[in-house]
Amino acid sequence: MRDSLGRIAASATRRDSVLSDLLFDLTSLHGMDRPVDEHPWNAAQAEHGHTGDVRAVAAGTSGGRPVFASGGDDGTIRIWDAGTTDFVRVIEAHREPVRAVVFAGPGDDILVSAGENGGVERWDPATGERVGPPLRDAGPLAAARLGDRWFVAAAGADARLRVWDVVTAELHAEVGVRREATSIALSEVDGRLVALVIGGLRPDEKHWDDLAVGTLWDVAGGVELRKPILMPDEGDVGAFGVLGGRPVAVHGIDAAKNEPDGWCRPEERADLDVRDLATGDLLATFAQPGYGWNRAVALLTTRSGRSLAFSAGDHKVMAWDPATGGTVGPPHLWEFYTGEVSRLAVTELDGQIAIAACVDDQVCIWRAKDLN
Repeated sequence: MRDSLGRIAASATRRDSVLSDLLFDLTSLHGMDRPVDEHPWNAAQAEHGHTGDVRAVAAGTSGGRPVFASGGDDGTIRIWDAGTTDFVRVIEAHREPVRAVVFAGPGDDILVSAGENGGVERWDPATGERVGPPLRDAGPLAAARLGDRWFVAAAGADARLRVWDVVTAELHAEVGVRREATSIALSEVDGRLVALVIGGLRPDEKHWDDLAVGTLWDVAGGVELRKPILMPDEGDVGAFGVLGGRPVAVHGIDAAKNEPDGWCRPEERADLDVRDLATGDLLATFAQPGYGWNRAVALLTTRSGRSLAFSAGDHKVMAWDPATGGTVGPPHLWEFYTGEVSRLAVTELDGQIAIAACVDDQVCIWRAKDLN
């Protein structure tokens, strides 16, 4: 096989069949470094992969080294070295599927997980040991720093957002957000915590059926900061980041920009908007007709101060500039022929960017280059 441009961690139960799926011309894929060795398949990754679909992935640190954590239907969390893609350890986290994972804390080294049927746990990724008692609730997770404290938020099926101090487990705030969330983000803006909560329409909301609603909340005050935004359910994702020193949000396009009832043209349904969190001003739009359903989005500010956005649409992962909405680097950083991308995480190490993606029961990890 020709030199591989990526390395893939997959479940042991599908090792042989998945390996056969990987035997295509990997030189057609763009924007990735060669792995540490020349083999596209790592036996340790195959042996230690998830035994069910992978539902969550996050970037953080363990022992000062960048890592990825993945959570799956098998109830486990798997830790992967972001630099080598090697398997590090498994954490028997939940008796039910793991729905979400996120890193938080002073060193970005407290791993938080949410099980499907309730319960939020904290873990030491370096040892796999539980950190303190479980927290309440389960659902999408997000983390942020405010001053000298680090917080984690979970959105439950009871349409409430709960925010804890991730170190002390003290409940910081509880906010009724009026809908069950499919995606949340947490950030500090002007000395206060704000949360972006995205979820489906309630029965009493009269709009087109294929819409979602994104609302920005003041966590401490428990109030909406501005009018909710209707967005197509092809783009019901959101993430916070920094652009030019300003906190920004990326989320599905404003579906009411053409019609008040939320109708938008089919070619716009997967677009993503970038907004200034402090003012609400629209800064840019990532518009890619035919790109497909946006299933995940992530923002990264590099050590050099450059801001990049990454989004996953159907079988593709793309990089783009949140300042302009234009693509960065090759057209597709990776195109998957064996499954759809459902979650995405990015981190920086050794001057390059490492990306992890959930693709059915696989965790795909690679380094991106040529992002110019």
